[in-house]
Amino acid sequence: MMLKTKTNVSKKIADVSGFGIAVLGVTLRY
Repeated sequence: MMLKTKTNVSKKIADVSGFGIAVLGVTLRY
């Protein structure tokens, strides 16, 4: 259960990081 939660958190962090990188890329492009 603890491991599953940790994996979920890691996935959420990865999603947020990917979103942030995408926003940064769009910002730099314009």
